[in-house]
Amino acid sequence: MTPDRLGLATLTSIILDVPEGIAVVDEDGLYHYVNPAGCRILGASPEELPGRSAFRRDTAGNGHRPASAAPVGGEHAIPTVRLRRPDGRWVELEYHDTSIVVAGRDFALVTFRDVTEARRRERQLAAFGRTASSVAFSGSLRKALEVIAGEVVRATGTAGTQIVTMDPVDHGFRLIGLAGFPEDTDDFAVRLEQCRQRGARLRMVEAVRTRSVVIARHRKAEIMRDPAWEPLHGQMGRLDWDSFVAVPLFVRDQAVGVLNAFYPPQHDPGDSDIAFLSTMADQAAVAVQNARLLADSKGRAALEERHRIARDLHDSIQQELFSMTLHVRALQLSIDRLGDTQPSIRRSVTELLELSQSTVSDMRSLIFELRPAVLREQGLVEAVRRYAATVAARKDLRIDVHAGADRLDIPASAEEDYYRLIQEALHNVVKHAGADSVQIEIGCASWDKGTMLVEVTDDGAGFDPDAVPPGHLGLVTMRERAEWLGGQLEVLTAPGRGTTVRVLVPRGLGRALERLSGPGGAGPAEDVGATSRRPA
Repeated sequence: MTPDRLGLATLTSIILDVPEGIAVVDEDGLYHYVNPAGCRILGASPEELPGRSAFRRDTAGNGHRPASAAPVGGEHAIPTVRLRRPDGRWVELEYHDTSIVVAGRDFALVTFRDVTEARRRERQLAAFGRTASSVAFSGSLRKALEVIAGEVVRATGTAGTQIVTMDPVDHGFRLIGLAGFPEDTDDFAVRLEQCRQRGARLRMVEAVRTRSVVIARHRKAEIMRDPAWEPLHGQMGRLDWDSFVAVPLFVRDQAVGVLNAFYPPQHDPGDSDIAFLSTMADQAAVAVQNARLLADSKGRAALEERHRIARDLHDSIQQELFSMTLHVRALQLSIDRLGDTQPSIRRSVTELLELSQSTVSDMRSLIFELRPAVLREQGLVEAVRRYAATVAARKDLRIDVHAGADRLDIPASAEEDYYRLIQEALHNVVKHAGADSVQIEIGCASWDKGTMLVEVTDDGAGFDPDAVPPGHLGLVTMRERAEWLGGQLEVLTAPGRGTTVRVLVPRGLGRALERLSGPGGAGPAEDVGATSRRPA
């Protein structure tokens, strides 16, 4: 064998055996030849590629680029493209090209390699760094979880990501972090609870129950076929997804939530996806725990401060006002004994007595608002009744309180939030509505026993919701409280038609999870037996 023949054989062997793709592209941008490794990377057989559109000369002088490829931004000095294979999978390729002339014809010799996983790892590492910074420095749990959800979407290409927290007391789910979903998802939690009541299977509940990652392949088709999921068919149908992954969030062996990832078609979640989601779930769990520790600290400080102010008011100012009332009453009795010699003095003393008695009443109401001991001792309904009675007496209002029971089955931690919501709504009625009567309803919604309803309706002036200056009427505070409870706030009003402030909070999700995660609780048969990586 001559040296030339030996060199050609060696070159041929190299081309056939190297792990990188090697392609010869003609001047028309068509594949002329692709080696076996290149065929594997491009997802096609050697017979399919010759004559098909491939790399063509970029008129901007940036080398050759596949006709069906999308250029990747300038993160790397080496030219990189992203293209979709015949099987639907997207891949990222690094490539080099060299112009050659063979038998008077121009060709491009292109070498390329699949860097999809390497680039994905780079994006995931960058995402991890950004989320770590957000968790450390963000003052808002919602903002931190939205950053994490957004980074998951960017780093993995998921169609959408949800981060759902779980209340440590009632185990109720609250949707806080969201990315990739349509805009109209404010009522997602309410609709999800409706689905659960219709018998829908909640895979995120299984993830918490089994303490493991749950993968549901082709989940969208399953949901869209199931009538139990009809309340969410619109929102879930508009999202371009196929498979679903739920990763539970745990802190010190306590469940604090779930990270849900919705993968697009042709993306089968693999080990690297699950590893990254688990890492991001750990970040989300830390954010939830940090927020709870901070909220507990602030809550205790605020509660202690309210109690201190209430004690000071009770022990000093209220006692002094009461003493002043007694002195004025004694002065009134002395005037009565002296006879009606000075009518003007009598009128002044009478007015002073009425003013002091009214001030004592107002002070008692203020102390009750600062420290409603009845809330702790007798529950939300009785606390609202007493507060409503004091407001009605002071402001000449008729206030009726309707409740499904004297004691509602809600956690004590949520009772104060409901109480403050009603308190703020009544404050708005007194200050702005000019109403004659108010109706307060507390309990389960008549149309949905799994939803907690708090409603305050007045017959006052009403207003235009679109014309309310930002921050007025306490609507922002009430909306934040409703969202923290895991529900939504509705304000139904119009000029001259009164106002209804309604808060709806799903309760059944918490009950379902409590049943699944409680001691010995297995839950419904369809929710049992989920295992790590088990397809739906």
